[in-house]
Amino acid sequence: MLRIHRVYLMAVLTDTYGDVPYFEAGKALYGGSATPAYDSQEDIYNDFFKELGECIGILMKGNNDAVTGDVTAYGGDAKAWAKYANSLRMRYAMRISDVAPEKAKAEFEKAVADTCGYISSNAENATITYIDGPFTLYDGARDLDFRVNALGEMLYGQDSDSPTFVSATLFNRLNDRKDPRLYRICRHYLNPKRSAVKADDAWNVDVTEEVVAYQNSDKGDGPHPCDIGAAWWHNWVNAPANEDIPTLARLVNMYPEVGFDQSNYNARMMRPFLSIQLEKAECPGILMTSTEVKFLLAEAITKGWNVDGSIEFYYKAGIRDAMEMLNQYYKIKAITEEEIQDYLNSTTTEGVSPESIKEMINYEAWILHLMNPAEGWANLRRSGYPTLENRYNYPRWTSDFTYDDDDLTTPVRLKYPNLEAKYNKANYEKALQKLGGTDDWHHRVWWDTEPDHVTPLNP
Repeated sequence: MLRIHRVYLMAVLTDTYGDVPYFEAGKALYGGSATPAYDSQEDIYNDFFKELGECIGILMKGNNDAVTGDVTAYGGDAKAWAKYANSLRMRYAMRISDVAPEKAKAEFEKAVADTCGYISSNAENATITYIDGPFTLYDGARDLDFRVNALGEMLYGQDSDSPTFVSATLFNRLNDRKDPRLYRICRHYLNPKRSAVKADDAWNVDVTEEVVAYQNSDKGDGPHPCDIGAAWWHNWVNAPANEDIPTLARLVNMYPEVGFDQSNYNARMMRPFLSIQLEKAECPGILMTSTEVKFLLAEAITKGWNVDGSIEFYYKAGIRDAMEMLNQYYKIKAITEEEIQDYLNSTTTEGVSPESIKEMINYEAWILHLMNPAEGWANLRRSGYPTLENRYNYPRWTSDFTYDDDDLTTPVRLKYPNLEAKYNKANYEKALQKLGGTDDWHHRVWWDTEPDHVTPLNP
C-alpha cells in the first residue's frame, strides 16, 4: 500500500517539475545518497507501471486481513487498494498516450483486463479521511495538525482578507451551460468576522440567493466573477444599498460594530466565492474517483483501445457520478435527480467528432478535479482541454502584483525548489541542461505534447 501511495506522490512531483530524483530519492537515512540523481520522466513512468503491477499481484494473492494504520476510506482493505492501483495504472497510461501510444495502449488494456477490477462507483473512490478539527496554518498556531484537510485550509485562507474566489473561466462555463453545480461550487458571503481556525457557517454568512436575485433584477447587472489574473477589487463592482440585500441590512442593524457594510465587505460580497462547504477540515482528500475512471474509459474508446461499452455510456455515467459525489462528500444543497437528468439530456457525444468528444470529456474532468488541483493541471496539459482564456487579452495589475515573467502563457511546469541549487547542485545543474539551461515555467515535461487551447488574441 505504501508503494502504491509512493507512486501517487512521485507522479505529482514528476508531473509538476519533469525530471526529478526518483530511484535514489529518500534513501539517505538508510545509507543512500543525500544528493540523488535526477531521473528522466520516461524512466519514472515505466517504473510506475512495474510498481503498480507488482503491488496488485501481491495484494490479490494475500489473505483478507485488514492492514492497520490506513488513513484512506479503504480501512486497510487489500482488494480495494488493488482496484485503486489498477485505476492509477489507467490514469498514467492515458497520461503518456500522446508520447508513447503503444506503451499506453498496452498498459491501459492490461488494467481493463485485470481480474482485480477498477474503481467503478463512488463507494469505491480512493479518498483520504480527515477529521473535523481546527486549522493550524494560521498565524500564531503552535502545532501543525495533519489530520485536517490542508487543501481546504489553504483555499479557505488564514484571515478574513484572504478567501478564495472563483474566476470567470469556471463560473462562465458553468453558468452558460446551466450546470446545476454552479451554485454548489460558488457562493456569496458576508464574512468580516469569519474564523481563522475553521470554515464555520456562523460567520461566513451565506447571502447567495439574495445576491443572485439582486444581480438578476432591474437594479443589478448580472454576475461579476473575477477576471483572469485579477483580484476581487479590480474592475470594481459597487455594493448594493443595504436594503437590497435583506440579510445585510439585518446584520448591520444587529451588529453595527462588526462593519458588514464597511471596508468594502459588501462590495466583495458581489463576487462568487468558492463555497466553504468544499473547504471544511473534514472534507475527504480526493485521490481517484469512479468519475475519472469512466472518463478515461470513454477517451480510451476514442483511441480505438480494447474497452467494452460505449463512449456515451461512460461519459454520462461519469457526469452522474461527479454530481452524486458532490452530494455525498460536501454539505451542499443536494443536486436533485431532476437537475442531473436535465443536464445529461443537454449533452451527448453521439454524432460528434473524436476531437470534440475529447474536449467534452476533459472539460468535465476539469470540473471534477477542482478539489484535486495537481491532477486537474496535469490532465489539462495532457489533453489540451478545456480551452482557456488568453491571458494576453487581460491587463497586468502592476500596482498590486509583481510579475517576474513576461511570458503570460499557461505554465506547463513549475520551477525546481530553490534549495535544490544549494543542496543538490551538481544534479540540479544536469537537469537544467536538459531544459536548455533555464529553469522556468514554459518547458513542457516529457509526456506533454498536446498544444494548449486558448481563445484568440483580441485584435
